[in-house]
Amino acid sequence: METLGDKVSAAAFGALGAPEHLQIAGLIRNATAHVIERDAAEAVLDALENHTWSVESNLDLIPVPSGASWFEWPLPTRSGRGGGDTAKTGCLVVPHPEVENLLTIVTAWEAQGLPMHAYGIALVDLGEIEFAAIAARRFYSKIREESLTRIMSRVSAFVPEAFRDEMLILTDGDETSSEAAMRDATAEVPFLLTLMLALNANGGLKVEEADGKLRTFLPPARRREGVRGIVDGILKRPPGCFLRTGEREATWMRA
Repeated sequence: METLGDKVSAAAFGALGAPEHLQIAGLIRNATAHVIERDAAEAVLDALENHTWSVESNLDLIPVPSGASWFEWPLPTRSGRGGGDTAKTGCLVVPHPEVENLLTIVTAWEAQGLPMHAYGIALVDLGEIEFAAIAARRFYSKIREESLTRIMSRVSAFVPEAFRDEMLILTDGDETSSEAAMRDATAEVPFLLTLMLALNANGGLKVEEADGKLRTFLPPARRREGVRGIVDGILKRPPGCFLRTGEREATWMRA
């Protein structure tokens, strides 16, 4: 089965213009590919939307990928690209080769059958994310909008010069195209970080290899046993949140 990653890679290899297209295509083609099923993607989205502080306060549990990773899920972009029943979104995540803990992220989507990647590139420093997560647990409010704003404040972006020149040609000199590219680059990052957290949390997502890719799905939720299960019942832990269960461990409390 052809995935969004396959389509984006093929389209980028055939794109004329900036050499970065070829670099992105090669990275996607050689990346570890996670294909997220719809129920898993919707559960991740629910956790982000309804338990944002729970996500923010545990983001220091995201490990640095060992190499290039590709994640795709069957939901429309948060920036308004694509859409419809067959919408898909994906993110290429690449550890910076020279800067420790720095991730470079390229977002892609399928819009009306045409696969595209963003011209902007997002940057996330997991070292800064770790500091922010600790501060969230100790000092910050749990108000959803404030928490999401703090997460987004840790995401930066840039547009490579060759992409900027290409966009100016395609948009007949529209200077606002760079602003749109920056939105495309950053809008999916909170979802992506929540997804990566869910993959590293107890009771989170499960992964099986299929056709050379990693099928990522949502297993049935299980009530925790023993004292932890009793505490959850007494405190009525809300489903969908990430509960800190150790210095470097969290459990995803799902319904």
